[in-house]
Amino acid sequence: VIRLGIVKIRRDGTHRAYKSSHHLRLHYECTVNARPLSGSVAFITGAGSGLGEAFARRLALDGAHVVATDIDQSSAQRVANDISGSSAFLDVVDSGAWTTAIDRVLKDHGRLDILINNAGIAPRPDDAAVQRMIDNHIKRSSGRIEAMEPLDFFTSISDEAFDRMLKVHLYGTFYGCRA
Repeated sequence: VIRLGIVKIRRDGTHRAYKSSHHLRLHYECTVNARPLSGSVAFITGAGSGLGEAFARRLALDGAHVVATDIDQSSAQRVANDISGSSAFLDVVDSGAWTTAIDRVLKDHGRLDILINNAGIAPRPDDAAVQRMIDNHIKRSSGRIEAMEPLDFFTSISDEAFDRMLKVHLYGTFYGCRA
C-alpha cells in the first residue's frame, strides 16, 4: 500500500480515501481503471531505447497495443517482444517509409490512436568532452562559473552529422504528422 496523504492506493488498482472533519470519517471505495488504453493502438518512433522504450512500456501497461519502431530493428523487436506488441524498421527521414508503415498499421490493426514521434539523435561527445562536462558541473556547483570551459559540440560536428540530426528531428517529425 502506498500512502499519499489521506488516500491509500492498493496494488490491485483500488484505493480508499479518508476525510476527517473533527470526529467524522467518511470511507468510500473507488475502482481505478487499471488499463485505460485498452483497445487502442500506439505507434512510437525511436522505441528501441531511451524515452521511446519507456513510452512503449508505459502505454503497454495501460493496455495499448504498441507498434515499436526504430532504425535499429533488433532493439525495436526486443521491446515489442517484452511488451507483447509488434515492431517495424523505420528510418524517420524516409517519407515513403512513413506512408508504408502507417498503411501497415491500419491494415493490421484497423486503427491508429496514438503517435509518439520520439526518434532523435545527438552528436556523440568524445571522452575529452565528457570530462569537460563533468568538470563544468563541478565548477558550476561550487560557484566557479567563470572557470567553466566551452564544450564545442557544434563547432566540432561535421556537416553530414548536423544534416542528419536536422533531418531526423525536423523532417522525421513532419513526415510522421503528415502520414
